Amino acid sequence: MNWGLGFGLERIGLLALRFPNWASLFVVASIAVSAVILPRLGFDGNVVNSVGHDGKAFEDFAYQTTQFYEYSADVAVLVRSDTLSTAEGLENLRNLHLDLTLDEGVETVFSIFSLNEVAEDGENIDPLVPDEFTDDAHAKSALASLYEREPSVRSIFSVEKNAAILLIHAAGGPALSETNLKVRLGILRNTIKELASDDLTFSLSGMPQIRAAIVDAIISDQTVLTLAGIILGSIVAFIIFRTIQSALICALPAGIAVLWVLATFAVTGSRLDFFTTMLPSLTLIIAFADGIVLYFRWQTIHSAGGDGIENLREAVRRVGPASALTSITTALAFSSFGYASAPAMKDLAVYGVAAVGFAFLAVIVVLPLGCYWMVRLGFVGSKRRQPALKPLGKVIASSTTRFPVPTVAAALVLLCVCTYMHFQLRPSYAIEDFLPVNSETSEAEKFVDETFGGTSQYYVIVPIAPGETFAGPQSRARVQEVNDRIAALFDEGYTLSLAALWNRLAENRIADVAGQISDAPDYVRLRLISKDDKNMLVSVRTSSGASTLVAETDVKRMRAVLKDLDYADQIRITGLGVLLSAEFPRLIDQLRTGLLISIGLAMIIVGIATRSPLLALASLVPNLLPILFTESVMWLSGSALDVTNVVALTIAFGIAIDNAVHVINSYRGVSLSSDQPFLGSLRDAIEEISPALIASTAIICVAAVITQFSSLPSVAELGVLLIATLMVALISNLAVLPSCMMVLSRLKR
Repeated sequence: MNWGLGFGLERIGLLALRFPNWASLFVVASIAVSAVILPRLGFDGNVVNSVGHDGKAFEDFAYQTTQFYEYSADVAVLVRSDTLSTAEGLENLRNLHLDLTLDEGVETVFSIFSLNEVAEDGENIDPLVPDEFTDDAHAKSALASLYEREPSVRSIFSVEKNAAILLIHAAGGPALSETNLKVRLGILRNTIKELASDDLTFSLSGMPQIRAAIVDAIISDQTVLTLAGIILGSIVAFIIFRTIQSALICALPAGIAVLWVLATFAVTGSRLDFFTTMLPSLTLIIAFADGIVLYFRWQTIHSAGGDGIENLREAVRRVGPASALTSITTALAFSSFGYASAPAMKDLAVYGVAAVGFAFLAVIVVLPLGCYWMVRLGFVGSKRRQPALKPLGKVIASSTTRFPVPTVAAALVLLCVCTYMHFQLRPSYAIEDFLPVNSETSEAEKFVDETFGGTSQYYVIVPIAPGETFAGPQSRARVQEVNDRIAALFDEGYTLSLAALWNRLAENRIADVAGQISDAPDYVRLRLISKDDKNMLVSVRTSSGASTLVAETDVKRMRAVLKDLDYADQIRITGLGVLLSAEFPRLIDQLRTGLLISIGLAMIIVGIATRSPLLALASLVPNLLPILFTESVMWLSGSALDVTNVVALTIAFGIAIDNAVHVINSYRGVSLSSDQPFLGSLRDAIEEISPALIASTAIICVAAVITQFSSLPSVAELGVLLIATLMVALISNLAVLPSCMMVLSRLKR
């Protein structure tokens, strides 16, 4: 019997069972085509693509990257040696620097040996580091002089830690594809191994290496998480249904759905990034959850006797509508990401909806076909057992309908408290959340942060005075006062600008030096002056792993010390951290708004599908509680709200409401097939559906455990939030939902 709950989409499964040969051929063909397409799958580790490309913050960021030196293309080679500060160690470092400049894959190398000054004659360029060292004492003296004359050297050389940084601008820069970037970094790594002396050790850091590390983690996740998820899900299915063939049948739709999702990315040319990388795992989880409920119903019906194929059709008729409706509500949750302006979020919305669709098709088509052939080939034995957990239904039904009014009252109070905490959560983001844990890149970034201030930068863009060049007196005064104020906030050793140069020069030499700078190569000149000769740059080293809350505070501090300048409104403060601190809170707010919209739309869809606004209203509180409760725990634990959290909660809502839909679907089925009063029908429905919901939630939680195998902290965090939210959702939909239905039923009467 079709109650219209799933808008007739369950007929797809019935059609597959009507023409099993053709349907099986279609599934096999789709698997073959997907396998052929899969090698074209691409990946993206560029964090800039995850934010909106509109607004002043992005405009300032784009100006800096196009008008000044493109720091984001620099690979920071961290070099360490116990003898680095000796004459021999410095010569070894110099030789490495010089050899790398000759490598065809390297455009420029910047280190302490790149630091120069104009000679007294005003024509020649003298290095700040001597051409040779006579002994260790000479080396020590030269380094001390270097620190005094050029404080910014502290951001690339540390005597205390015996460490140095070589900034290498690889050929191709940020324009390189992720595949070519990985190849180029591999070649660079091998080149350094060949060129470096035995006493030098090195590791790579910087944004290109971060991008490559993220892509490596994304690729690893697709293999490790998919295989681990299928294995864990199969184990849970085996425990519940107690046969190997049942475990394999339940795993089949999940595996095929993941293959379809990855093939869709490949065929459309879209690349998996650190947000969409979670889609295959979520597809696996959704397909396992709905598949378990369908298989549970089939085994329950089949245990009572009758023809296996007809029992299968009945299971599809009974569960299919609910699966269709749950897929619609989950797809709505994913579609809410389209409300955000960031391209990455729009991709997550489109491909998330597609992933839900593939999961539904796999469950409604592949699983029944698997069961069909299992029956036809004689793998279903004559002994018909009920699934495990079935006896729990009666206990749950009697206990969860005993105190409806106190339960609803307690739920409303808890909802109000959690809503208050919801508004206290502050948005935040840190790029280290997307950096593989305990990787060489992660360790190198931490060392660079502690020793050199980081591989990222804040950029303060200072306008050249009207009618002057960068060497004019007013322009020199501008960059000097901005540099001094910024250096006082951070550390003089972490700032770089023309100010340090002007401090070392007498007035009569400024014109000569200005000419030298104007004629210098772009990789030197553009570190200080823009291409259009309208602005000067003061750059400050900062941690690439700092959260947006830190960057937001730093920007406020910088603006505060510059606000009294006559040209303060013309100064731009930018950089990747600044861009993310401006865009991610906006993105998170957009995602939270999208979540509220998806909740509203889900309730409307449930109301339309059930033709009962009261049932839709009854499901509102039980499905808001899990999200708000999880957010409250986050706030109480001192956590901030980042993009991953909001994405996880939105997806969790889309999956959590599945429980409510299955309860409502079961209640409607019981009430329409019997003449029992409301309470009797409700208890029978809970007794019937609760074991399946416990089983599906268990398999989701176990499958979500696979996220803890991810090397990306963001994916692991998503799994924890998903498990916590869905466990609360199970309790809420088995306890609060029936109580809400009972209270609203009384109010209606």
